[in-house]
Amino acid sequence: MTKVVAVISGKGGVGKTTVAVNIAAALVGFGRLPVVVDGDLHSPNVGMQLGSPSLPVTINQVLDGEHPVSSAMYLHPSGIRVVPASISFHDAKKARHEDVHIVVDSLRNGSDLTLLDCPAGLGKEVRSVIAASDAVIAVTTPDLVAVTDVIKSVQLAKDLHKDVLGVVVNQLTPESELSMTNIATLTGLPVLTGIPHDAAILESLKIRHPVVFSHPESISAIRFKELAALLVGDKYECGFH
Repeated sequence: MTKVVAVISGKGGVGKTTVAVNIAAALVGFGRLPVVVDGDLHSPNVGMQLGSPSLPVTINQVLDGEHPVSSAMYLHPSGIRVVPASISFHDAKKARHEDVHIVVDSLRNGSDLTLLDCPAGLGKEVRSVIAASDAVIAVTTPDLVAVTDVIKSVQLAKDLHKDVLGVVVNQLTPESELSMTNIATLTGLPVLTGIPHDAAILESLKIRHPVVFSHPESISAIRFKELAALLVGDKYECGFH
């Protein structure tokens, strides 16, 4: 049975979606079968980031009982299978986030790893997405505001009895306010990897591809491959898996 991992944070803008889709793209390269599910039913980003903002069937219609989850699954050129959410304001207003677990459970026998792109914050929608997972990865940027918020999200996951695998530090620069050691100390969690502020990521976002797919030899892509290998109990070194 597939493992379900929610990608969480305390605040928006730290790169949860980027982390989720690039882990998935790396796993595809390893011969695995991941699925990315957009669990943010109010402000979805997965479809937007992968170049398909408006699609005929989304997780919203699945939750409404109008379609099976297979009808809402799309294949990105990178090989990632994606279940996006609707960008419609009407769909967002009536979103049934409390039933996300139904969609997630229906995917458990069809993939090696399901990644849930979680909303930011601590609200009911976040709680529902985390509750549907087996474990979480916390994403933060290396600044005190983001780390303070991610600590709250981690505590929510712990309150829901979820395994917290560790922290991914995104947008690292030599001038960052906090180091990875600082962040490990503040959160009390292992830092799984640090993703540098990389021009390759900015370019990949413009062309709507994961950086692992568009710039596979970039330093950020290599970090994502190492992270993906870690999540499935494997090892990635020097370009070889």
